Amino acid sequence: MVETKRKIIVKTKEQRIIIIPSVDNATADIAFNQQKSGVLRTTEKTDPITNIPTEGDSYYIIPEPIYNSRGEDYVYNFPFLLNKGGSSWQEANDYLFQKAIADEHIGKNTAALRRVASQLLDFKIYCEDNQINYLDLSARRSTGRPHQKYYNELRNSGLGNDNINTRTGHVYNFYKYLSKQDKYNIDLDRVDTTRPVNITMEGRSGIFSKTVEKRSMTLRTSKEVSPVDIGYVRDEGEDLRPLSNQQFDSFVELLHDDKFDVDERLMCRIALFTGARKQTILTIRMKHVEIFKEESNLSPDGTYKIFAGNSSDIDTKFNKKQTLYFPKGLAEQIVIYADSKLAKKRRDKFRKNIEKSNSEDTISDDDIYLFLSNQGNCHYMARNDYRHAKTKSNATGQRTDSLCKKLLKYLPDDFPQGFTFHWLRATFGHKYYQYLMPLVEKGIINDSEVISRVQARMHHSKRETTENYLKLFLNINDRIKIQEMYENQLFAEYQNTWED
Repeated sequence: MVETKRKIIVKTKEQRIIIIPSVDNATADIAFNQQKSGVLRTTEKTDPITNIPTEGDSYYIIPEPIYNSRGEDYVYNFPFLLNKGGSSWQEANDYLFQKAIADEHIGKNTAALRRVASQLLDFKIYCEDNQINYLDLSARRSTGRPHQKYYNELRNSGLGNDNINTRTGHVYNFYKYLSKQDKYNIDLDRVDTTRPVNITMEGRSGIFSKTVEKRSMTLRTSKEVSPVDIGYVRDEGEDLRPLSNQQFDSFVELLHDDKFDVDERLMCRIALFTGARKQTILTIRMKHVEIFKEESNLSPDGTYKIFAGNSSDIDTKFNKKQTLYFPKGLAEQIVIYADSKLAKKRRDKFRKNIEKSNSEDTISDDDIYLFLSNQGNCHYMARNDYRHAKTKSNATGQRTDSLCKKLLKYLPDDFPQGFTFHWLRATFGHKYYQYLMPLVEKGIINDSEVISRVQARMHHSKRETTENYLKLFLNINDRIKIQEMYENQLFAEYQNTWED
């Protein structure tokens, strides 16, 4: 890392984090003799008398074959930290750069790396404010060493235990890196002691055991799962509440109001008719809309099937593969909007925004998002969007948050004020369940098939999640005496949607 020559006094934390847009040849080696695969580079020197740049030393960049062949040998938005006086914080920047490579941030989004950098700088600022040399671990007692002092400070700060463990963990890993470098005399045991422990975890493929390193300066965190409030269901980490039939009617009626733009109405209707989450709805591309234009793609049940997740270019939670069923009427509304002058104008702005950021970048109409802002920006940047790694702060669906606030302004006063966009997903499940119940009464399907069908449409990995939904639906029926069958004004025209 290059030291900053000019003396700069930085006053705030924000001024001490410089974001370098792109570090190229991140994994390349450097050689001073000619290499077959090397690229010649020359350092620039300045004549001390004339102050004119002159040719300096020559060296060769040896690209890393794997990343270089894919054109991905970059670290985007790399956090470069400064000391209080404005010079480079050499040790931290070296650590962050090595971490960027080791943690496979090459060509990927570096938001997590920037969070590590921010918390390391918090530690550095604490040491500076308290005249502590963080490299001096000579204190006889552990309470006199930098890391222990910082740990005690955090414990008295009011931060949660999880937050404290994360912060001290980043500092410990920083020291761990320094302990492996010959130029630093760091005895890691004088920072913290560790022991291996086995923990049981539950992932997408089931329960598994993992050995982890536990530090002595780790605070206990609660393993108890917070209770779910009455009327809610926990759906893959989110507590959702389906709308009652009366609330649903109020919501649907409001969607016909001119106060709401066509794209706002469609976002809500897609959630209500498919159960899709915001990241799925907001990453639908124009190529998916083309499917709705071919009558041959219409299934016998009156729906168009759209595949999401995996390699579909539509985001899903955990990138889970999903099949979404779009009723014919809804699909026709989407096509009308996509072909409107307004939507085309937004796509033109989107294309110009990309060309403005990089004149060499182009994008086909098929890959442009269906829903865009007035300025031609996406509401949610898909994980496979080539700009994802380069963008410092990606759009993550804040549009639906503002939409919910707007809806609450016009909904009845007794409408739940905690309403969020994903409640529409739970409402979809409730409406589908209401449709299935008459089939059970007629003996066409049994209770087990109801669970299986709801699980498939909601894309639940665990049957238990679906069962919790059904328990809630029964409670709702008892509590608010839901007697209406699936024949309300909006869903009636899409009845064939539910038939397999």
